[in-house]
Amino acid sequence: MKHQIRIRRDGFIECLGELPFKTVNQTRRRFSEILPRNPVKRLAFRLLRKLFGETGRVSDYTRSWVCVWKAEILLGPHKGETMESGLRCVLIDWEHEKFFLKKGMDL
Repeated sequence: MKHQIRIRRDGFIECLGELPFKTVNQTRRRFSEILPRNPVKRLAFRLLRKLFGETGRVSDYTRSWVCVWKAEILLGPHKGETMESGLRCVLIDWEHEKFFLKKGMDL
């Protein structure tokens, strides 16, 4: 599995997903959220994730739903930006672009 991390000037390490190694005082904050736009599916999605976690068969099942998905950036300079798509993978690519490209700086 390929991991991409960013080390900030203040020493914090940021990564989408899990870090490939353990660190001291590791905290986890969600950079973005991708949820079904339909309120009933969104509620079911949140409930299933709360009950069964973010890995495993149930989480894989929820990721496969055919619906319109909405992504929202929760942290950083792009906080509050949203995008919608019928393809979850499009939103994941958009999320990665926002995480790894800072304003005015191509990495």
